[in-house]
Amino acid sequence: MPHELRPAVIFAMAYFLILVGLAAVSVYVFGVYERAWGRGGSWQVLTWIAAGSTVLAFFGALSGSTVARRRGRALSLLRTLLAAIVASLVLLCALYVSAPVGQTVGLWGIAVASVVLPMLACAMLSKPANPTIERDAPQAARPSL
Repeated sequence: MPHELRPAVIFAMAYFLILVGLAAVSVYVFGVYERAWGRGGSWQVLTWIAAGSTVLAFFGALSGSTVARRRGRALSLLRTLLAAIVASLVLLCALYVSAPVGQTVGLWGIAVASVVLPMLACAMLSKPANPTIERDAPQAARPSL
């Protein structure tokens, strides 16, 4: 796998597992499911929604990591997993908060948030690609712009 895709793929796998895990907790632990479909049917619908959101999140994470890489920044494995956790929890919290007040965001809102939140999380949680070069290099060895 090309190294440019690695953060986005890791992000997408973690994001999907988090969403599916939280869907299982919601359905089987808290009992929040559609009674007509039953627990299994409700969990399957949530899994398909998580899969669609993950595809969109992959492209958001890919663009966020590309922006970070062009700025001389990189995402480590730990920071990629942290970005996936932050993006998925912020998305779920936003949906949870908007539902009771009657302000449903709809599928377009979820789709936009599924792209924008991973892009922002990956871009903001990236760190300088090689911070020791700037700090430890003597003045003569630093490249001039």
